[in-house]
Amino acid sequence: MPRVGAVAVVVLAVGGYSWLAGGTRPFTLAADVLTSLAYLPVGLIAWRAARRAAGSPAAGSPAAGSRSPRIAAWVVATAVAASWELTTYVSGPRRVFPTVSSLYDLAARTEAGKATAFLCWLLLGWALIGR
Repeated sequence: MPRVGAVAVVVLAVGGYSWLAGGTRPFTLAADVLTSLAYLPVGLIAWRAARRAAGSPAAGSPAAGSRSPRIAAWVVATAVAASWELTTYVSGPRRVFPTVSSLYDLAARTEAGKATAFLCWLLLGWALIGR
């Protein structure tokens, strides 16, 4: 179990990074760099996990076939999200049928809202890699 101090440092660092990223203007170099830097640790963690799994003797076992339900779940989730986005996009005014991007725009009007959205994005990435 990690020490409380180390966890507090990570929480403060991620929160501060999210606040910094939330203060950038969209489609600027600063926003692009801060968003890209978030991919670096996630990519390294995923790469290490893939190398570890490829080197394990259990990689060819029947348990490796249990990936297909996970993939099917992602396909269904992606189809549902895409269907919602397309349906709301063609259905009418945004105030009645909001798209995901219009909901984000509403939340990201303030720096705190944008920082919160960025933090949620980071946490989602961490949750996906941690599986």
